[in-house]
Amino acid sequence: MRDFLQRCFNVIWSNIFLAIYIAIWLFIVGYFWFIPTNSAAFGYAVLSFYLILPVCALVVNLVYGMREDSIKYYLPFFFGVMEILGGFLSFQLANIVANGKWNTWNTPDLEMGLYSFVPALQGLVIGLVIRWIRRRMAVKKK
Repeated sequence: MRDFLQRCFNVIWSNIFLAIYIAIWLFIVGYFWFIPTNSAAFGYAVLSFYLILPVCALVVNLVYGMREDSIKYYLPFFFGVMEILGGFLSFQLANIVANGKWNTWNTPDLEMGLYSFVPALQGLVIGLVIRWIRRRMAVKKK
């Protein structure tokens, strides 16, 4: 049992940036349902879906781009899907609940995924370049 817990801890610790991103995403989606007034919804949308989540996606993929993990190539798609799900679970689901039209299902806005997909790709490229430069400098020192 102790070895299992140690392995679980190691997996979480090695993917701590991804765990932080998921925690931020959960906080943002959960916070939407507790906004005290309707006037704060616009600021919430701009701040969370167009600033916080894309910056987090860029930083996390930058860190993973500097590593040897092969998960880094799949993370931009993951961040794009999470952005789409965040918009759907907040605004579109609230629209469905407010109108009471459960039989007409609003499709998720696929364009929203680009707001995290593109910064994640940029972070991946920057991380790969940094890793390449570090390797080149290490070879020159030898």
